[in-house]
Amino acid sequence: MRVQDNNAEWKFLFALLAGLLLFPRTAAFGSESSPSLTNAAQLRLVAAQNPTNSFSLQLEGTVLWADAAGQKLVLTDVSGMEAIQLASDGPALKPGERIRIEGKATVARSAALFRIGASGPVVDNNGVHPMIEMSGAIFLEAGWQPLEVDWFNGAAQGGLGIEYEAPGLPRQKVPATHLYHFDQAADGTAHLTNGLEFLAYEGTWQALPDFGRMIPVRRGVVSDFDISVVSRSDHVGLRFRGFLKIPAEGLYIFHL
Repeated sequence: MRVQDNNAEWKFLFALLAGLLLFPRTAAFGSESSPSLTNAAQLRLVAAQNPTNSFSLQLEGTVLWADAAGQKLVLTDVSGMEAIQLASDGPALKPGERIRIEGKATVARSAALFRIGASGPVVDNNGVHPMIEMSGAIFLEAGWQPLEVDWFNGAAQGGLGIEYEAPGLPRQKVPATHLYHFDQAADGTAHLTNGLEFLAYEGTWQALPDFGRMIPVRRGVVSDFDISVVSRSDHVGLRFRGFLKIPAEGLYIFHL
């Protein structure tokens, strides 16, 4: 995104989902021949490196503690013990269980935890502030990946732009030809077609509200992340949702 330094009050939240697989120890190993991370101690080493790097993981160990959602846990193996936060909820875990965490993801430190994968939005630029660019990375498989973009503007001029890049893919605006949504036909069947669904809201906020609990004042389909569909220029919000077609698996960096 080309960024202008003005007094715009805006917020952008980009959430793009990607998965890690968490198996009981009885499951068979995958076909990865040379995974990068195979023990808990390596998490501490790679978390200090570039957070936009992605790694192949085959972490195997014993659960010492896990939350009810199966997202946060303490894992121990022969190399040591680490607290881990996964990008998505897993099965219910109990202390003493042997598990394996397998997948491709980024690794970053978050307080006392090591965050594996993009937990929450890939890029979170919350609050009232001038327009600034922020970036985030996530490993994505080829195919259609669900996405959701939330944005709001206060009393000043706002803007929204999204660019991405990946190995073999130079930085560029996310093309409209790669954005899709489910279109429901008169007979009730649904199929993917180009464009994103948008929902428009009105209100005065200092941070992004929970649009899921609000009634939109306008909704429809738009070709890309076009904020001109707002119902008015000030104190408005938008939610875009649909799917992003990923041409090849890899680490994708998004710039907002």
